[in-house]
Amino acid sequence: MSDNGNQKARKERIQQVVNHIFNDDLMMALAAILASTVILGSLFDLSEGMQIVFQYLNYFIITIFIAEYVVKLFITDTKKILLKIRRIFLI
Repeated sequence: MSDNGNQKARKERIQQVVNHIFNDDLMMALAAILASTVILGSLFDLSEGMQIVFQYLNYFIITIFIAEYVVKLFITDTKKILLKIRRIFLI
């Protein structure tokens, strides 16, 4: 019984750390930066070097979004439900 309690406490600590790292403010700021780089890249004629910087910045931000999704899916208690719902929509 105490093992189950320890596992729940451990899982809650992990969820707190993940939520602290991938907080909403950070993700909104990254979304704003991503949107800005896409808009600026399409509106202005940027140098080749700046285009490369924007491209790598976009890849970096998208990687963070994917990492957030995967980590939160991994630690959630409802992942079986989410995967079943996904399977229903794919059919």
